[in-house]
Amino acid sequence: MKTNDDIVISMLEMCGIPLPKQRRSLDTYHRILRAAQECVAESGYSKTSTQEVAKRAEISHGGLFKRFPTKVSLMAAMVGYLEAQARKTAAEHLSEELLSSPTHQRVRFFVEGYWEFVQTPEFKAIDEVWDESRTDPPLLEALRPIIESDVVAGDLTFFFPELENGVAIQFISQMIYSSLEYLSFNHGMGADDQAQAKLDVLINLVCREIDLLRKGAAQAS
Repeated sequence: MKTNDDIVISMLEMCGIPLPKQRRSLDTYHRILRAAQECVAESGYSKTSTQEVAKRAEISHGGLFKRFPTKVSLMAAMVGYLEAQARKTAAEHLSEELLSSPTHQRVRFFVEGYWEFVQTPEFKAIDEVWDESRTDPPLLEALRPIIESDVVAGDLTFFFPELENGVAIQFISQMIYSSLEYLSFNHGMGADDQAQAKLDVLINLVCREIDLLRKGAAQAS
C-alpha cells in the first residue's frame, strides 16, 4: 500500500513538478499541501494567497515557490494529493471480510464512505478548485493529468476486485461521485431533505449494475 510520501511523489510527477533530491524533505511538501487545503476550505480559491499558505506551512514565500512555481501548480497538486489520500484511507478500511460480503454491503460501504467524504473540509477545498477551473484555462490545463487519471481510476474495483476495471466500472464510479456531489450540494443548501432515501436508491441502482456486469462476465467466459 502507498505511503503518504509515495502519494506526494506520484502527485509531483503527475503534475510535472521537480522531485526533491532528499526524501526527508517530503515533509515540507506535506505541510504545504495541507496548508493549501486549509486555506482554500476556509477562504475559497480566489481569496487564498500563496503568502498565507507559506505562513501556515511555516515556510518562506520563496521556499514555497521553489517547490511550486505558481499558485496554479500548487492547487493542482493539492487536488491530486487530497484525492489520493482519500483513496488511501478507503483502501485501509478494506478487509477480506468486506471483500467477500454480498454486493449490497460492499456498495453501501463505498457509497456511504464517499458521502462522508463530500462533507469534509478536504472535499470543500477540492470542489473550490474544480469550480475555479471552469473559468481559468491554465488551472484546467494543470488539472488535466488528474482528470485523466480519475476517468480511468474505476474506484469500485477496490471493492469488487473480481470485476475488470473497464469502461463500465469506471463510468459507474464516476456516476456515484457526481450523484453524491450534487446531492451534497442540494442537501447542504437545505433544498433536499431526502438524502438518505436517495442514497438507498443509488445503492440499489449500483447493485443492479454490478450484478449485470457479473452476468456478462460469466457469459463471456
